[in-house]
Amino acid sequence: EIGAAPISRTDVGGTGAQAMKAAQEEQEVEEAQAEVTNIPGWTPSVTLEVRDNNETGEEEEIELYSQRSKLYRFKDNEW
Repeated sequence: EIGAAPISRTDVGGTGAQAMKAAQEEQEVEEAQAEVTNIPGWTPSVTLEVRDNNETGEEEEIELYSQRSKLYRFKDNEW
Protein backbone atom coordinates (compact mmCIF):
# COMPACT_ATOMS: atom_id res chain seq x y z
CA GLU A 1 0.00 0.00 0.00
CA ILE A 2 1.05 3.58 -0.53
CA GLY A 3 2.11 5.23 2.70
CA ALA A 4 2.38 1.93 4.58
CA ALA A 5 5.30 1.58 6.96
CA PRO A 6 8.05 -0.76 5.78
CA ILE A 7 8.23 -4.07 7.60
CA SER A 8 11.45 -4.66 9.46
CA ARG A 9 12.90 -8.02 10.45
CA THR A 10 11.83 -7.49 14.05
CA ASP A 11 8.20 -6.92 12.95
CA VAL A 12 8.00 -10.34 11.29
CA GLY A 13 8.41 -12.13 14.59
CA GLY A 14 11.58 -14.09 13.89
CA THR A 15 10.26 -16.11 10.94
CA GLY A 16 13.65 -15.82 9.24
CA ALA A 17 15.32 -17.53 12.18
CA GLN A 18 12.61 -20.16 12.21
CA ALA A 19 13.09 -20.82 8.50
CA MET A 20 16.85 -21.16 8.97
CA LYS A 21 16.31 -23.57 11.86
CA ALA A 22 13.86 -25.66 9.80
CA ALA A 23 16.32 -25.78 6.87
CA GLN A 24 19.13 -26.85 9.21
CA GLU A 25 16.95 -29.61 10.72
CA GLU A 26 16.01 -30.83 7.22
CA GLN A 27 19.68 -30.96 6.24
CA GLU A 28 20.49 -32.97 9.39
CA VAL A 29 17.73 -35.47 8.53
CA GLU A 30 19.11 -35.85 4.98
CA GLU A 31 22.60 -36.45 6.38
CA ALA A 32 21.23 -39.06 8.79
CA GLN A 33 19.50 -40.88 5.91
CA ALA A 34 22.65 -41.04 3.77
CA GLU A 35 23.49 -44.40 2.22
CA VAL A 36 25.53 -46.64 4.49
CA THR A 37 28.41 -48.12 2.49
CA ASN A 38 30.62 -49.44 5.26
CA ILE A 39 29.69 -51.17 8.51
CA PRO A 40 32.63 -51.83 10.85
CA GLY A 41 33.10 -55.51 11.70
CA TRP A 42 30.86 -56.82 8.90
CA THR A 43 31.75 -57.98 5.43
CA PRO A 44 29.19 -58.77 2.72
CA SER A 45 28.93 -62.39 1.57
CA VAL A 46 28.29 -61.30 -2.02
CA THR A 47 29.77 -58.36 -3.88
CA LEU A 48 27.90 -56.90 -6.84
CA GLU A 49 29.51 -55.42 -9.91
CA VAL A 50 28.19 -52.32 -11.62
CA ARG A 51 27.46 -52.82 -15.31
CA ASP A 52 27.39 -50.02 -17.84
CA ASN A 53 25.34 -51.91 -20.42
CA ASN A 54 22.58 -54.38 -19.50
CA GLU A 55 21.45 -56.67 -22.31
CA THR A 56 17.73 -57.39 -22.24
CA GLY A 57 17.46 -59.56 -25.36
CA GLU A 58 15.42 -56.88 -27.13
CA GLU A 59 18.38 -55.20 -28.83
CA GLU A 60 17.96 -57.01 -32.17
CA GLU A 61 14.14 -56.91 -32.28
CA ILE A 62 12.37 -54.80 -34.92
CA GLU A 63 9.30 -52.84 -33.88
CA LEU A 64 6.56 -53.53 -36.43
CA TYR A 65 3.69 -51.64 -34.82
CA SER A 66 3.37 -49.10 -32.04
CA GLN A 67 0.30 -47.26 -30.78
CA ARG A 68 -0.16 -44.80 -27.95
CA SER A 69 -3.46 -44.07 -26.28
CA LYS A 70 -5.06 -42.49 -23.24
CA LEU A 71 -7.17 -44.40 -20.80
CA TYR A 72 -10.23 -42.65 -19.36
CA ARG A 73 -12.39 -43.86 -16.48
CA PHE A 74 -16.08 -43.01 -16.19
CA LYS A 75 -16.96 -42.75 -12.50
CA ASP A 76 -19.84 -40.92 -10.82
CA ASN A 77 -21.07 -39.58 -14.20
CA GLU A 78 -17.71 -37.96 -14.80
CA TRP A 79 -14.78 -38.84 -17.08
